[in-house]
Amino acid sequence: MNEAIDIDQNYQSRQLIIKPTSACNFNCSFCSSKNLNIPIHNKVPDKIKDYINNYKPTNIIITGGEPLMNPRSYFEDLIHIMDNLNNPYTISLTSNLVLWYKNPEKWDWLFTKNNISVDTSFQYGEGRKDVSVYTEERFKQLFYAFKNRYNKILDFISVLSEENEHYAIKTVQLAKELNSWVKLNCQIPVGKAVTYYPRYKLFNIYLQLIKLGLDKHEGNLIKRRQHYCPFTKTYKYCLLNKVIYIDHKNELIEGNCEEVISSNNTIQIEKNILFPKCLGCKMFNICNSCSINREYTRPIKDEHCRWMKEHYNDLLTNNLIY
Repeated sequence: MNEAIDIDQNYQSRQLIIKPTSACNFNCSFCSSKNLNIPIHNKVPDKIKDYINNYKPTNIIITGGEPLMNPRSYFEDLIHIMDNLNNPYTISLTSNLVLWYKNPEKWDWLFTKNNISVDTSFQYGEGRKDVSVYTEERFKQLFYAFKNRYNKILDFISVLSEENEHYAIKTVQLAKELNSWVKLNCQIPVGKAVTYYPRYKLFNIYLQLIKLGLDKHEGNLIKRRQHYCPFTKTYKYCLLNKVIYIDHKNELIEGNCEEVISSNNTIQIEKNILFPKCLGCKMFNICNSCSINREYTRPIKDEHCRWMKEHYNDLLTNNLIY
């Protein structure tokens, strides 16, 4: 379990999220990349290579689709490009790892490298599936196989929606059982997902986790309480956090946050705050600093504001606002 999170180092680093493909061996009901139509590449496209050489990231996150749908040559090329920058770097893959599980020898060369890490994903319910529902039993088999092969503990991601929110506590209990941690990410209406899971409901889950002593096993909560929040952006964070991919027209698509990439390849940013009264509120940053969060909150801004104000003291006492 990665108990020590170097917040200052991550905050100061230049982070680049690359989507090498939108192809996937899964067919999840909440997939945010389903409509992006990003082809598989054998090598890193020249436009992305040039971007890396100019941006000089210290941390690269590979998402998808499923990254392991790409051939070995893609990752070899990416590592070669990063090595030539002559700076320390890390590469993290966000993968369901099922393709690895079926043929681990194919990927040993990559996952045994010290600067390569993996986050995986799991959630209860019927929404996550390939040819069948991805059950807790299947996930545990993969989790322990990875641990035994590389002596590494996997962290994982779970997407929260109105349909599966009742599994939130159980999911974090699973992370505790595995001596790992999970990041509960709110669903946004992009790709196949059609509904937004409100941030104020996530904060309510945080309060429950703290009361149950499970707060050390939810990754976003850990970061939040260390005054680093992945969904409460600051201008500095946005400048140092980029997401790119090459679409089917061979055009480079760029944004400042993975969540602002929409299904029609446009960047969705709205500059207006929720309420004029927000300017005098101590919770301004929670509700307004992340553009995409603010815009999805706008239709429910009254209930959001009411809940946040009613629970201000609890949030402050538990170091969830500052």
